Amino acid sequence: MIGEDSGDEVRRFINFSFSGSTRPYLSRDEVVRLWSLEFQWFSPSESTEVLEKMIESGWLLLSEQGVSPIRDIETSIPPLGWRPILRKLLNPPEPPSKISEQKPDEATPTSVIVVKNTVKSAEYPADWAEGSIPSLISIIGEKSGLDSKEVVRRAQRKRRALGHVTLWMSLALVARDQGLEMSVIDDIIGEN
Repeated sequence: MIGEDSGDEVRRFINFSFSGSTRPYLSRDEVVRLWSLEFQWFSPSESTEVLEKMIESGWLLLSEQGVSPIRDIETSIPPLGWRPILRKLLNPPEPPSKISEQKPDEATPTSVIVVKNTVKSAEYPADWAEGSIPSLISIIGEKSGLDSKEVVRRAQRKRRALGHVTLWMSLALVARDQGLEMSVIDDIIGEN
């Protein structure tokens, strides 16, 4: 049996995949498109293979409505820059309960429970990372070789493409695209 960290990886993966959905299920095509094109985690064929393994192992359920996670998967929010590890998803451990063997019905949709940090939000302004923007622009430019204007231009392009995304988050995405160490970016954002 694969270690507990593999189960944590699967929980994070499922949480990240389904947490933004307004429905308790997604079609198979939506899931493959999400993993391969939107998140750019895997190729379409790898995404299909991961989907089959998740269904086969019982972490995801396949019904007439589509694909849905097993009930009440408790997980933490993935750290900034997190990417799923393909080998762990292709060899998933058993799900935590046998509820996964039951088919979900329309009256009882499945859900993903996210355990949030217990830091009081009153300690931070509405967007507590806003103060890190000048430092982010500077460090991304310095480490990637891009000038500051190009860094901001790329971040603004990401904001337009993604919709409701803060500037600091789009800068973090630019840093990730440039292959920068995300722990450095996380430290800069966390300092403010």
